[in-house]
Amino acid sequence: MMHRRAVPAASPTAGFTLLEMMVVLVVAALITGVAVPAFQPAIASMQLRSAAQDVASGLRHARGTALASGREQTFFLDLGKHSYTLSDRKKAYSLPSGVKLDLFTAEQELSAETQSGYIRFYPDGSATGGRVSLSAGERKLVVDVNWLTGVIAVREQSDAET
Repeated sequence: MMHRRAVPAASPTAGFTLLEMMVVLVVAALITGVAVPAFQPAIASMQLRSAAQDVASGLRHARGTALASGREQTFFLDLGKHSYTLSDRKKAYSLPSGVKLDLFTAEQELSAETQSGYIRFYPDGSATGGRVSLSAGERKLVVDVNWLTGVIAVREQSDAET
């Protein structure tokens, strides 16, 4: 024979009231409203670092391709469109619009009307040389291309250099 157990009635203190839930949601919203703006500089800094590494990667690819193929390769930076292209690829690589870009390279490689320019890499590894300067807020990074060796370096730009 089966015995039935009595199920205890729910106590009046079990669970949360609607008012308690509303208070928790309001507190969570306030904390989120204060915390999210505090992360904005960190997000901008990460975007800047990522964009600098992306530019350096594109430049290294162009140099490596010039060395491997024995043919001149170009890195084309379009400041107006915030993108770059490589001579061996059709794809345009986008950079974050929140990052300010500047290109310093040989005068014959610049196009003032299109706000763009080239850095060329030669089969021996050398380049026309140049610098891509990236900034977001107070922070500035530069990607330097040595004209003699074609070596690419990413570094923080000091205020004395600006």
